[in-house]
Amino acid sequence: MPDMDQDVSAERETAGSTRPRWLVPVMLGVVVIVVAIAAFALLVEDDDTSDPAPAPQAPTGADVVTEFEGDGDGETDVFDVDEGWEIRWETTGEHLEIAVTGDEDIGTVLRFEDGPGGGTTRPIGSGSLSLEVTADGPWNVLIINHDPDEDSDG
Repeated sequence: MPDMDQDVSAERETAGSTRPRWLVPVMLGVVVIVVAIAAFALLVEDDDTSDPAPAPQAPTGADVVTEFEGDGDGETDVFDVDEGWEIRWETTGEHLEIAVTGDEDIGTVLRFEDGPGGGTTRPIGSGSLSLEVTADGPWNVLIINHDPDEDSDG
């Protein structure tokens, strides 16, 4: 007659050796999924961060009225300028559009669609104004008052 203790012992060994065979692949699968989720989260986070736009530089001795910065669309606070004022701008985005509203609704004074860049424009008009900015990335704007008789290279 066979010994019952030996049969139970053999079953335990078989059951014990079977568990690691399915447990190890499952655990590896879980680890792979967790690593993939973490990598995706880091990738998405990196895509959402943009380098700030560099600040435009004012000429030495310029009458700097104010400076604004943003990321994407926005409207600035109201500022007061005299005839002959200037907008200096920088963007790290691919598109930037600036419209001037306020005492005089001057409208769109800049439309830039050539990738990161910067420049200057001198809108006609004066008074209490604000800018409506449409952009797909970071931007920085400097508002400067000039003497209207001054050369535009200022």
